[in-house]
Amino acid sequence: MRKPQVPPSAIVTSAIRVAAKAGFLSRRIWDEYLSHGHRSWKFRQWKALMTEGYFEPCRDFGFTDEALILSRKGVSAAMLLQLDPVRPPGAKSIWHDDDLIAMALELEKKGLISSWLTESELKCGRVRDFFPYQDDLCALKFPDLVIQLRHPKENVFWAIELERTRKEKTRYYEMIQSYAGTSKINAVLVIAATESIEKNIQWAMNRLSYPQAKRPILFARYGELLAAPDSAELRMGDKRSSIAMAVQRWHRQMTNEPRNTVGNNVA
Repeated sequence: MRKPQVPPSAIVTSAIRVAAKAGFLSRRIWDEYLSHGHRSWKFRQWKALMTEGYFEPCRDFGFTDEALILSRKGVSAAMLLQLDPVRPPGAKSIWHDDDLIAMALELEKKGLISSWLTESELKCGRVRDFFPYQDDLCALKFPDLVIQLRHPKENVFWAIELERTRKEKTRYYEMIQSYAGTSKINAVLVIAATESIEKNIQWAMNRLSYPQAKRPILFARYGELLAAPDSAELRMGDKRSSIAMAVQRWHRQMTNEPRNTVGNNVA
Protein backbone atom coordinates (compact mmCIF):
# COMPACT_ATOMS: atom_id res chain seq x y z
CA MET A 1 0.00 0.00 0.00
CA ARG A 2 1.43 3.36 -1.06
CA LYS A 3 2.17 5.75 1.79
CA PRO A 4 0.28 9.05 1.65
CA GLN A 5 2.45 11.89 0.39
CA VAL A 6 3.58 14.21 3.16
CA PRO A 7 2.99 17.83 2.15
CA PRO A 8 6.14 19.98 1.92
CA SER A 9 7.04 22.26 4.79
CA ALA A 10 6.28 25.98 4.62
CA ILE A 11 9.84 26.87 3.66
CA VAL A 12 9.92 24.23 0.89
CA THR A 13 6.51 25.42 -0.30
CA SER A 14 7.88 28.96 -0.68
CA ALA A 15 10.79 27.60 -2.70
CA ILE A 16 8.44 25.58 -4.91
CA ARG A 17 6.31 28.71 -5.51
CA VAL A 18 9.31 30.73 -6.73
CA ALA A 19 10.58 27.90 -8.94
CA ALA A 20 7.12 27.33 -10.40
CA LYS A 21 6.87 31.01 -11.38
CA ALA A 22 10.46 31.48 -12.59
CA GLY A 23 11.42 28.01 -13.78
CA PHE A 24 14.34 27.79 -11.35
CA LEU A 25 15.53 28.68 -7.86
CA SER A 26 18.92 30.25 -7.26
CA ARG A 27 21.06 29.87 -4.16
CA ARG A 28 21.03 33.69 -3.85
CA ILE A 29 17.22 33.85 -3.67
CA TRP A 30 17.17 31.00 -1.18
CA ASP A 31 19.74 32.61 1.11
CA GLU A 32 18.38 36.16 0.95
CA TYR A 33 14.61 35.67 0.88
CA LEU A 34 13.43 32.16 1.68
CA SER A 35 15.62 30.47 4.29
CA HIS A 36 16.38 31.51 7.85
CA GLY A 37 19.13 30.99 10.39
CA HIS A 38 22.90 31.02 10.20
CA ARG A 39 24.87 30.27 7.06
CA SER A 40 25.56 26.58 7.72
CA TRP A 41 21.88 25.94 8.51
CA LYS A 42 20.80 27.65 5.27
CA PHE A 43 23.25 25.44 3.39
CA ARG A 44 21.85 22.25 4.98
CA GLN A 45 18.32 23.38 4.14
CA TRP A 46 19.40 24.08 0.54
CA LYS A 47 20.83 20.56 0.22
CA ALA A 48 17.63 19.15 1.74
CA LEU A 49 15.63 20.55 -1.18
CA MET A 50 17.43 17.97 -3.32
CA THR A 51 17.65 15.09 -0.84
CA GLU A 52 13.91 15.36 -0.18
CA GLY A 53 13.38 15.02 -3.92
CA TYR A 54 11.64 18.31 -4.73
CA PHE A 55 14.54 19.86 -6.66
CA GLU A 56 17.43 18.84 -8.86
CA PRO A 57 20.46 20.72 -10.25
CA CYS A 58 19.79 22.81 -13.33
CA ARG A 59 20.99 20.86 -16.36
CA ASP A 60 21.54 23.94 -18.52
CA PHE A 61 23.71 25.43 -15.81
CA GLY A 62 26.19 22.57 -15.81
CA PHE A 63 24.51 20.58 -13.01
CA THR A 64 25.92 22.90 -10.34
CA ASP A 65 23.92 23.47 -7.18
CA GLU A 66 23.88 27.26 -7.51
CA ALA A 67 20.59 27.00 -9.44
CA LEU A 68 17.96 24.28 -9.03
CA ILE A 69 14.87 23.29 -10.98
CA LEU A 70 11.79 21.39 -9.89
CA SER A 71 12.02 17.60 -10.11
CA ARG A 72 9.02 15.47 -11.08
CA LYS A 73 8.10 15.32 -7.40
CA GLY A 74 8.48 19.10 -7.18
CA VAL A 75 6.25 19.65 -10.22
CA SER A 76 3.59 17.38 -8.69
CA ALA A 77 3.82 19.29 -5.40
CA ALA A 78 3.47 22.59 -7.27
CA MET A 79 0.35 21.38 -9.03
CA LEU A 80 -1.16 20.25 -5.71
CA LEU A 81 -0.53 23.83 -4.54
CA GLN A 82 -2.56 24.98 -7.58
CA LEU A 83 0.54 26.38 -9.28
CA ASP A 84 1.29 25.92 -12.97
CA PRO A 85 5.08 25.43 -13.22
CA VAL A 86 6.85 27.06 -16.16
CA ARG A 87 9.79 25.59 -18.02
CA PRO A 88 13.30 26.56 -16.91
CA PRO A 89 14.87 29.43 -18.89
CA GLY A 90 18.10 29.05 -20.83
CA ALA A 91 21.32 29.26 -18.84
CA LYS A 92 22.09 32.71 -20.29
CA SER A 93 18.83 34.09 -18.92
CA ILE A 94 19.05 32.73 -15.39
CA TRP A 95 20.98 35.58 -13.78
CA HIS A 96 19.01 38.23 -15.69
CA ASP A 97 15.80 36.67 -14.38
CA ASP A 98 17.31 36.21 -10.94
CA ASP A 99 17.71 39.98 -10.54
CA LEU A 100 14.02 40.45 -11.38
CA ILE A 101 12.90 37.77 -8.92
CA ALA A 102 14.97 39.41 -6.19
CA MET A 103 13.31 42.73 -6.98
CA ALA A 104 9.81 41.21 -6.86
CA LEU A 105 10.44 39.37 -3.58
CA GLU A 106 11.90 42.49 -1.96
CA LEU A 107 8.87 44.58 -2.96
CA GLU A 108 6.56 41.78 -1.82
CA LYS A 109 8.34 41.61 1.54
CA LYS A 110 7.95 45.38 1.96
CA GLY A 111 4.22 45.10 1.24
CA LEU A 112 4.40 47.30 -1.87
CA ILE A 113 3.11 44.77 -4.41
CA SER A 114 0.35 42.18 -4.19
CA SER A 115 1.44 39.91 -7.06
CA TRP A 116 4.03 39.45 -9.79
CA LEU A 117 4.29 37.56 -13.06
CA THR A 118 7.45 36.46 -14.82
CA GLU A 119 7.99 36.58 -18.57
CA SER A 120 7.69 32.78 -18.63
CA GLU A 121 4.26 32.94 -16.97
CA LEU A 122 3.12 35.51 -19.52
CA LYS A 123 4.28 33.30 -22.37
CA CYS A 124 2.33 30.38 -20.87
CA GLY A 125 -0.99 32.11 -21.32
CA ARG A 126 -1.27 35.21 -19.15
CA VAL A 127 -0.16 37.62 -21.86
CA ARG A 128 -3.72 38.27 -23.08
CA ASP A 129 -4.47 39.79 -19.67
CA PHE A 130 -2.19 42.69 -20.58
CA PHE A 131 -2.01 42.74 -24.38
CA PRO A 132 -5.57 41.79 -25.43
CA TYR A 133 -5.41 43.58 -28.77
CA GLN A 134 -2.04 42.28 -29.96
CA ASP A 135 -2.71 40.32 -33.16
CA ASP A 136 0.76 38.84 -33.65
CA LEU A 137 2.01 37.44 -30.34
CA CYS A 138 5.15 36.17 -32.05
CA ALA A 139 6.15 39.78 -32.72
CA LEU A 140 5.30 40.92 -29.19
CA LYS A 141 8.07 41.96 -26.81
CA PHE A 142 6.97 40.25 -23.60
CA PRO A 143 7.65 42.22 -20.41
CA ASP A 144 10.50 40.83 -18.33
CA LEU A 145 8.24 41.12 -15.28
CA VAL A 146 4.80 42.49 -14.41
CA ILE A 147 4.13 43.68 -10.86
CA GLN A 148 0.79 44.62 -9.32
CA LEU A 149 1.29 47.54 -6.96
CA ARG A 150 -0.83 47.79 -3.83
CA HIS A 151 -3.53 50.34 -4.50
CA PRO A 152 -6.52 50.84 -2.16
CA LYS A 153 -9.13 50.48 -4.92
CA GLU A 154 -7.63 49.94 -8.37
CA ASN A 155 -5.56 47.30 -10.15
CA VAL A 156 -2.27 49.00 -10.97
CA PHE A 157 0.13 47.03 -13.14
CA TRP A 158 3.68 48.05 -14.04
CA ALA A 159 5.76 46.30 -16.66
CA ILE A 160 9.45 45.95 -15.81
CA GLU A 161 12.18 45.86 -18.44
CA LEU A 162 15.72 45.02 -17.32
CA GLU A 163 18.24 46.15 -19.93
CA ARG A 164 21.72 45.08 -18.90
CA THR A 165 23.37 45.02 -22.34
CA ARG A 166 23.05 47.31 -25.33
CA LYS A 167 20.91 46.09 -28.23
CA GLU A 168 20.11 47.26 -31.74
CA LYS A 169 17.83 50.31 -31.83
CA THR A 170 15.18 48.29 -33.66
CA ARG A 171 14.80 46.06 -30.59
CA TYR A 172 13.98 49.07 -28.43
CA TYR A 173 11.59 50.36 -31.08
CA GLU A 174 9.69 47.05 -31.02
CA MET A 175 9.56 47.12 -27.22
CA ILE A 176 8.14 50.65 -27.08
CA GLN A 177 5.67 49.84 -29.86
CA SER A 178 4.26 46.95 -27.77
CA TYR A 179 3.55 49.24 -24.82
CA ALA A 180 2.07 51.99 -26.97
CA GLY A 181 -0.78 49.66 -27.94
CA THR A 182 -1.97 48.33 -24.58
CA SER A 183 -4.27 49.88 -22.01
CA LYS A 184 -3.76 47.17 -19.40
CA ILE A 185 -0.31 48.32 -18.32
CA ASN A 186 -0.36 51.52 -16.25
CA ALA A 187 3.36 52.30 -16.45
CA VAL A 188 6.63 50.84 -17.67
CA LEU A 189 9.79 50.84 -15.57
CA VAL A 190 13.01 50.49 -17.53
CA ILE A 191 16.03 49.45 -15.49
CA ALA A 192 19.00 50.47 -17.63
CA ALA A 193 22.59 49.47 -16.94
CA THR A 194 24.06 52.41 -18.87
CA GLU A 195 23.13 55.90 -19.99
CA SER A 196 23.53 54.92 -23.65
CA ILE A 197 20.83 52.23 -23.28
CA GLU A 198 18.50 54.80 -21.77
CA LYS A 199 19.17 57.25 -24.62
CA ASN A 200 18.42 54.60 -27.25
CA ILE A 201 15.08 53.83 -25.58
CA GLN A 202 14.26 57.54 -25.47
CA TRP A 203 15.10 57.69 -29.19
CA ALA A 204 12.52 54.94 -29.82
CA MET A 205 9.94 56.80 -27.71
CA ASN A 206 10.46 60.01 -29.72
CA ARG A 207 10.37 58.12 -33.02
CA LEU A 208 7.00 56.61 -32.13
CA SER A 209 5.56 59.72 -30.43
CA TYR A 210 4.98 57.48 -27.43
CA PRO A 211 1.97 58.50 -25.25
CA GLN A 212 4.07 59.33 -22.18
CA ALA A 213 1.30 61.23 -20.41
CA LYS A 214 -1.09 58.29 -20.78
CA ARG A 215 1.24 55.39 -19.95
CA PRO A 216 4.48 56.70 -18.41
CA ILE A 217 7.84 55.12 -19.04
CA LEU A 218 10.09 55.63 -16.04
CA PHE A 219 13.82 55.01 -15.85
CA ALA A 220 16.02 53.67 -13.06
CA ARG A 221 19.68 52.78 -12.91
CA TYR A 222 20.48 49.10 -12.60
CA GLY A 223 22.71 49.24 -9.52
CA GLU A 224 20.46 51.61 -7.58
CA LEU A 225 17.25 49.70 -8.29
CA LEU A 226 18.65 46.27 -7.43
CA ALA A 227 20.18 47.62 -4.22
CA ALA A 228 16.93 49.20 -3.00
CA PRO A 229 13.89 48.39 -5.20
CA ASP A 230 11.48 50.22 -2.92
CA SER A 231 13.34 53.53 -2.57
CA ALA A 232 15.52 53.76 -5.69
CA GLU A 233 14.98 56.94 -7.69
CA LEU A 234 12.64 56.65 -10.68
CA ARG A 235 12.94 59.33 -13.34
CA MET A 236 10.51 60.67 -15.92
CA GLY A 237 11.89 63.86 -17.44
CA ASP A 238 12.53 66.25 -14.56
CA LYS A 239 10.15 64.39 -12.19
CA ARG A 240 11.43 62.05 -9.48
CA SER A 241 9.69 59.34 -7.47
CA SER A 242 10.06 55.80 -6.15
CA ILE A 243 7.85 52.75 -5.88
CA ALA A 244 7.39 53.30 -2.15
CA MET A 245 6.44 56.95 -2.71
CA ALA A 246 3.85 55.99 -5.32
CA VAL A 247 2.15 53.43 -3.07
CA GLN A 248 2.26 55.72 -0.03
CA ARG A 249 0.80 58.58 -2.06
CA TRP A 250 -2.20 56.49 -3.14
CA HIS A 251 -2.94 55.50 0.45
CA ARG A 252 -2.60 59.07 1.70
CA GLN A 253 -5.01 60.26 -0.97
CA MET A 254 -7.55 57.63 0.12
CA THR A 255 -7.33 58.75 3.76
CA ASN A 256 -7.10 62.49 2.93
CA GLU A 257 -3.89 62.82 4.89
CA PRO A 258 -1.46 65.69 4.18
CA ARG A 259 1.05 64.58 1.59
CA ASN A 260 4.38 65.53 0.14
CA THR A 261 3.90 66.64 -3.47
CA VAL A 262 7.27 65.35 -4.66
CA GLY A 263 6.72 62.68 -7.30
CA ASN A 264 2.92 62.96 -7.27
CA ASN A 265 2.78 63.33 -11.03
CA VAL A 266 4.87 60.26 -11.70
CA ALA A 267 2.86 57.07 -12.37
